[in-house]
Amino acid sequence: MQWFETMSSVRNWHSRLVLCHIGHDLVSFASVKELITVVRDALEGYKFAYEQAGVHHRDISVGNIVFTTIGEGILLDWDTRQSPMNTDGSWHNKRTGTWIFMAAALLQKNPPCYSLADDLESIVHVLTWIALRYIRNSFSDDPGDLSDTMADVYCKYREVKGVFYGGQEKMDWLLRFTRNSGRPKVEFHDNPSLQWLIWQASALCATRYDVPQQGFEEPIAFEVRKTHHAAALAALGRSQALLNDFEKVFDGSWPGGDISKDSPKPETPPLSSKAHRRHQPA
Repeated sequence: MQWFETMSSVRNWHSRLVLCHIGHDLVSFASVKELITVVRDALEGYKFAYEQAGVHHRDISVGNIVFTTIGEGILLDWDTRQSPMNTDGSWHNKRTGTWIFMAAALLQKNPPCYSLADDLESIVHVLTWIALRYIRNSFSDDPGDLSDTMADVYCKYREVKGVFYGGQEKMDWLLRFTRNSGRPKVEFHDNPSLQWLIWQASALCATRYDVPQQGFEEPIAFEVRKTHHAAALAALGRSQALLNDFEKVFDGSWPGGDISKDSPKPETPPLSSKAHRRHQPA
């Protein structure tokens, strides 16, 4: 697309995007199948932008994904998009995004440079956050437990000299879905397809935090896990791997009785509160 090439040579670019469809909020989805479809479409749009122009979105959130009247998902708000490198060849390392949906690595005190894996993790956080909040799950019977869990995972932070840090709870949440974590995973008994997708996608994102450490395992087991870890990291470096997981959900028959919003809504802090504001300075 030619406009991508034009933007890459202009330092400041003011633009307006007019769509031929009216976008509906992602949280107004009518079914789990529609939710997954819309998020998948947003991922496909992101994949196209990244592969064609090499840009990161850097603010993928619930508010930046909408769907049309025919159920197609659109990823909006590209004003924070940026290529991985500055014009002088250095890597971008300024932290930006919506706190609740930012990758755990970016919330640490010394965050890494922004990468493809960060945007992909944000997409998984969007899907999981909505599923926990709106779709009946294993935490739903105790709204207080659900509220505490979501607040700990997505909203917890500490402030040091006016700068917010966090992410450890979000990282621990993702690590629940690794093969041998031994910790309880959220279950969606009414929709095994959604459960499989969240487990699979979370485990993929957890790869970067589940680094094999020599000396803690038998030598042979360590070498095997190191090989598997390297392959998983390579998969996380390509958006196609996560997209494949979304596509696999639709391979089999879809469960009946697929409705949404049957889960008690936990009380969670608003997305615009002080600690969750967009474009946090690093």
